[in-house]
Amino acid sequence: MSDFKIIDNFLDKQVLYQIKEVLESQRFHWFFCDEVSTKEKKGKDNYYFFHDFYVRVDGVPQPISNYFKLVLPILNKIEVKALIRVKANLYTYTGTQIEHGFHRDQTYPHKGAIFTINSNDGYTLFKDGTKIESVENRLLLFDPSEEHSSATCTNSAKRINININYF
Repeated sequence: MSDFKIIDNFLDKQVLYQIKEVLESQRFHWFFCDEVSTKEKKGKDNYYFFHDFYVRVDGVPQPISNYFKLVLPILNKIEVKALIRVKANLYTYTGTQIEHGFHRDQTYPHKGAIFTINSNDGYTLFKDGTKIESVENRLLLFDPSEEHSSATCTNSAKRINININYF
């Protein structure tokens, strides 16, 4: 069994809805990526949209989004000592559920969190077959150097989560 922890109702509802309102607005900038997992070939089923909040730029980790402050309530609550990456993921509705290829966020052990913005039938899948459902305001804690995968949703227009890699 995969080693993980789930915390439901992670944020106060007011804070959740502030984040949700921004990420679901028409003014929030999403960027297209034509590969969810580098182990899969580019194709019509292997895409998603993302928004980087915090990444390495020329080897220097730093906030790169004007919306970085939006994720601070999550980062403060999980007591981050050092960030590796913070990004939002948006998977669009698919008529048939699609599981993407397994991947590792980094090759070295570290901490990871997936914060779910909206409930839907998409999920995170671990190599042992464990599925973690997408439930609004749920936080999944795990080691993202272990193989895991994502799945699209068929009962909502979108699946949105915030992915955090940290120490």
